[in-house]
Amino acid sequence: MHGFQGQKKVSFKRKLYSWPVLLILLVCVILLGFSVRGLYVKSRIAEANRREAEAHLESLKERKTQLGAELERLSTDEGVETEIRTRFPVAKPDEGVIQIVEDEKTDSATSSSLVEPSKESFWKRFF
Repeated sequence: MHGFQGQKKVSFKRKLYSWPVLLILLVCVILLGFSVRGLYVKSRIAEANRREAEAHLESLKERKTQLGAELERLSTDEGVETEIRTRFPVAKPDEGVIQIVEDEKTDSATSSSLVEPSKESFWKRFF
């Protein structure tokens, strides 16, 4: 009996502060730290994606407004006619083509101003 009584009970506190338990706790804290860091990185990525999606949504709203205005313009006869005239070379049956021709006098005046000055020396031209 003395053999059993000779052994002292190891207290819970002493078992808790033993090296193996502390090592296990340290490993758990390190693993939790990595998990928290991973969650932080993922939250930053999600935040950046959210901001990008909001910016894309704003651009789509602007595009929707522009398309609505374009649709309103094209819903009128004048808008359709303007669009057809800009895309295709068409004219109404009673319309004609006007050609603007410049005078030859204006062409010769502009061409004479473009002639190079003579290559004589300054003194020969002066005297």
